[in-house]
Amino acid sequence: MSVIINEWLPDPAGADAEGEFIELFNSGEGAQILSGWSIKDKSGKEFNLTGKTIGARDFLILPYKETKITLNNQDEEVVLLRKGEAVDKASFSGPAPSGQSFSRAGDTFFFSEPTPGAANTVPVSAEKPQVEAIATSNMAGAVGTAVVLGLLFGVMAGYVYKIVIND
Repeated sequence: MSVIINEWLPDPAGADAEGEFIELFNSGEGAQILSGWSIKDKSGKEFNLTGKTIGARDFLILPYKETKITLNNQDEEVVLLRKGEAVDKASFSGPAPSGQSFSRAGDTFFFSEPTPGAANTVPVSAEKPQVEAIATSNMAGAVGTAVVLGLLFGVMAGYVYKIVIND
């Protein structure tokens, strides 16, 4: 699907009604007419996107003043629907940091500085950790199988491994 939830701000610094927004992004090569599309939050409050169009490789910002969707500052979910079927969703548990938007990088969401209408900024803390496995030659046989299996699963999860075997 080329239209996705890209970013949303549940707890802006200052008044919620002045700063809350939901941002969609169209990664497609052509404009997308959003007739039959809607967004809703965890409480079920829904906003119909009929009449809106999002340009190719462009953002659509939906402020609270337009949607009247009050985003929870804790344990919230936003769902993008097309003809009543969920096509994308993002949720978080616990409290949202004040002034931080819930932003997408690939298939992952994280809290960071809001960037409405622009590419999201990935904070260093949201990057995948690097794991270093160190084995001595007398451990290499036993560790080898575990490292290979861990490496296979780690690569699929997007982790970076550095393997050092000491003689």
